[in-house]
Amino acid sequence: MDTNSSTSLLIESYAQMCSLKSSSNVFKSHQIIDTFMWGVLIKGFASNGFEKEAILFYKRMLCDGVKLSGFVFPSILRVCARFGDLSVGEIVHGSGIKGGFEADDVVGTALLSMYGELDCVGDARKVFDEMSARDIMTWISMVSCLVKNGEAVEGLDLFREMVYEGLEVDSMMMLSVAKACLGA
Repeated sequence: MDTNSSTSLLIESYAQMCSLKSSSNVFKSHQIIDTFMWGVLIKGFASNGFEKEAILFYKRMLCDGVKLSGFVFPSILRVCARFGDLSVGEIVHGSGIKGGFEADDVVGTALLSMYGELDCVGDARKVFDEMSARDIMTWISMVSCLVKNGEAVEGLDLFREMVYEGLEVDSMMMLSVAKACLGA
């Protein structure tokens, strides 16, 4: 295991034990900090409820000129959704486009989920419609977004489209459909 991998593992382990100061100290003490290490630190702070700090780390990462990877985007987009920070979410979206990550289905799903959580259904739908590949989580996220934002009929229509496309329905999707039926 190389030094960066073991350091990232240590940062993650401290974060999982809610020892964010230790996690941060390990991060700061490392000589060469790569994108993955930044992502682990951001995810650690975010998963422990420190959204503001996670956003600050993301901004610092950008200021330091760190090359972005698809690993960072889902974590920081979840933070933006939970923290209610659309402006940072839009900056992250722009960074994703610049970095060429708009074709990544995990990043796309995280984007549409963030927009849905922030009541930006049109933006979520635009991301969904522009995705070249959609997995089951993408469909679930979009149906849930529509239902959450009072668009139950459109959510049911999208569910029908998903079934028509041949995707298998799972319990998460059925829960979203049931909510849509209650709201329709």
